[in-house]
Amino acid sequence: MARDRKKGREAVAVPVELTAAEIAEAKKAKKKVEKKALKAKKKTALLNILKFVAEQDDHGLTAEILLVTPGFRAGGGGSSILDTFKELFTEQEEVKGLKIYQEHGIGQGEMRKIVRNLIKKLSPVKRIWVHYDKASDTYTVMGTGVEVPEGWTGYRPVEVDDVEII
Repeated sequence: MARDRKKGREAVAVPVELTAAEIAEAKKAKKKVEKKALKAKKKTALLNILKFVAEQDDHGLTAEILLVTPGFRAGGGGSSILDTFKELFTEQEEVKGLKIYQEHGIGQGEMRKIVRNLIKKLSPVKRIWVHYDKASDTYTVMGTGVEVPEGWTGYRPVEVDDVEII
């Protein structure tokens, strides 16, 4: 600390007053850190329990515990939903909406996102342009690749200065 020249004593640090917004933000940050630490502790505890059960498992409890444990998966993930529909539309040019709902449990709202992602997230060469006809409840492949199919009225990737921005 610096010395006060006039009286020869230590300078006292004056507390800085924080605004209500700064205090609230500091509390939020602290709470977020505490929450993250608790989540890490829970995950470690769960892994220790699962390890113990797997070592002592005589009754097949490991699989049952994994079924009821939220947010925990054993083994690999399997294919993504986008890969599933990429394969489906590669194999078939026309798919009924009812078939998609029965096999995958996906309705029109989610299919809108998937159809958009078949254009947006796949590389331009691998794009699949799928059109939905509401009257016949049919998803039809209108084209594949970089070029937009003739008569296409759906989602188009955004381009700025001939560079695609997704």
